[in-house]
Amino acid sequence: MLIAPASAKGGLARYAHGFTLIEVAVVLAIIGIAAALAFPNFRTWLQNEQIRTVAESIESGLQLAHDDAAEQNQDVEFALTAGTPSSGTAAASPSGTNWVVRTYSGQSFIQGFDGAAYSNVAVSSPTGSIVFQPIGLTNQSGTVTIQVGDATNASSYRSLDVVVGAGGTIRLCDPALSLSTNPQGCQ
Repeated sequence: MLIAPASAKGGLARYAHGFTLIEVAVVLAIIGIAAALAFPNFRTWLQNEQIRTVAESIESGLQLAHDDAAEQNQDVEFALTAGTPSSGTAAASPSGTNWVVRTYSGQSFIQGFDGAAYSNVAVSSPTGSIVFQPIGLTNQSGTVTIQVGDATNASSYRSLDVVVGAGGTIRLCDPALSLSTNPQGCQ
C-alpha cells in the first residue's frame, strides 16, 4: 500500500515529474560550452588523421609495387598522379594525391588510390615515379622522401614523410621527431 504525504491543506501532495525549464537550459549551456571547447581539437585531430591516411596509403602502394616486382619478376612502377588512378596510363606528377601501381614495360594497371576525398592534404615529392626492380632495388640513385601534409601549410597539423631508400626500403616517419630519440622519427 502506497501512502502519500499529506499537504498543508489536508489533501494529497502533488509529485512533480520531469525537469524544469531552468534545469534543461543549464544542461544545454554546459553541453554547448563543452562542444565549443572541443571543436578546435576535433578539427586538428580529423586533419591529422586524413594526413596519416594518405601517407599510409602511399606507403602501402610503394610496398605493393616492391612486392609485385619480385613476384612478377619484372619492373613495377609506383606513380603519384593527379589523373584518374584507374588506368595504367595516368601521367606521373610529383604533387599528385592519387597513385597507381603498374608494370613498367607494359603499363598494365595493378592497383590505384583516389585521393579526391582528401582535398585538404598535399603531397610533395622530388619525383612522380619510382620503379622497383625484381631484386628489390629502385631506379633512384638515392633516398626519395615523399612529404604528406596539410594543403594550407598550417603549422598546427602534423606532417608525415614516406622515405624510400635506393635499396628498396620503405618507411613512414614523422619529420618533427628525431630518429635518435624516437623510432617514429625521420632524422
